[in-house]
Amino acid sequence: MLRIALCDDENTELTLIHAMLSKWMSDKHINGQIASFESAADLMNSIDNGKGYDMFLLDVIMPELSGIELGRKLRTLSDSKQTPIIYITSSSGYAVDSYEVRAFYYLIKPVAQEKLSSVLDDALHALEAYDNHIFHVRTRNGTLSINYKDICYIELSGRALHFVCKDQTIDSVTIPGSFKDAVARLCEDERFFLCGASLLVNLEHITSIEKTELIFSSGSRITIPRTVRKTLYTAWLDYCLEGGM
Repeated sequence: MLRIALCDDENTELTLIHAMLSKWMSDKHINGQIASFESAADLMNSIDNGKGYDMFLLDVIMPELSGIELGRKLRTLSDSKQTPIIYITSSSGYAVDSYEVRAFYYLIKPVAQEKLSSVLDDALHALEAYDNHIFHVRTRNGTLSINYKDICYIELSGRALHFVCKDQTIDSVTIPGSFKDAVARLCEDERFFLCGASLLVNLEHITSIEKTELIFSSGSRITIPRTVRKTLYTAWLDYCLEGGM
């Protein structure tokens, strides 16, 4: 099910865009839900109460917290780091600012149904492509498929790969070569950073880097060598600044 959050402080615009989203879903036979919010605070409260969304459509000019500021907040959340953010606003003056949160698109009101539907099509395709990155792991019970986005980190345990994911841990069978070779495919993805010869971390899930520890969104912690902390911290900041979070 596709979950879309729509935020606009003007009730007329909120109703109009909601209707256009509903038409797009109906035309594309998409099973989904649309949640409408009249303020950034209401949207954030919804997320704080456990709601998750696959796509955000935000007005820019809103009281108290602008759409750009809201976008920045959303990018700090592990579940929203790659979620498409589409701005729909009456002003073109914030288009450059929208790049700071890696906005998927910036639309100027009034927006036509055809244009909005086209942008939504592209956003959905991008979301599906991101969600479909799968890593196959050979275990004693057979081959398991793990989504990239669910992996917090991988470490070498003996001669096997130990996967720590958002909601489970997985151990592979003995790997034939080096750790680096075993995770080479993951290293091609900008989310992952190789820390030495036996640890690969997902930058997307890091919430804090301390002197000797990494803390992940799952609550798990792992000790890191001091020799890699500086380069890891730089890579994490770069990832954040590029819109990764």
